[in-house]
Amino acid sequence: MILKNKKVIFVCGEHKKESSAAISSLLKDSFRVLSIGGLPKARSLFSIFFSDAIVIEDNKKEDPSEVRRFMSRCSSPVIVLTGTGERLRKKKLLSGFSHSGCIIIDYSLMRKIKERKARKVITFGDRKSADLHVTDINRGIETNFKVNYKGSVTPFWIKGRLKNREIYGVISALGAGIVLDLNLVGISTSIREGRIFTEV
Repeated sequence: MILKNKKVIFVCGEHKKESSAAISSLLKDSFRVLSIGGLPKARSLFSIFFSDAIVIEDNKKEDPSEVRRFMSRCSSPVIVLTGTGERLRKKKLLSGFSHSGCIIIDYSLMRKIKERKARKVITFGDRKSADLHVTDINRGIETNFKVNYKGSVTPFWIKGRLKNREIYGVISALGAGIVLDLNLVGISTSIREGRIFTEV
């Protein structure tokens, strides 16, 4: 019952650390965010109660069946699948995933979800065929790049010289923002004003 109206985002895969950090940073401008490693424990209940969004970084010590059971208690869970490895674990996590949930997935893993039913599926990466793809990356005092989504191109400028895995985390976070009805132009503005992604 405590999870009924919460935004729950579960992040797994090789780039889960970068993606979880970027998602938490992005969401904090619009929600009260709780970021945790692994499924919530009893001691987290108080923090969950006062949070709007919960970002969970996968703990591989937890069995996928435990994760699925937890996600089944959420009204519209979001799962973010990063990287190209850990395929068996990802397959098990997706097994029985809620049709009312959203899947954000590295484009290279697209074959895993061809027959999955979900409220929304967003693929991301650096390939033009991905729903959300990045182009024109430039690094200097700032890192700037363009993000293409549904035929629209949005420019982004982030302070610092971001590594590839950090840019990857930002792109996956944008996917989370989209499924939670945040606007890419608005996100870009928040970055420029220094409200989010100050530490990626």
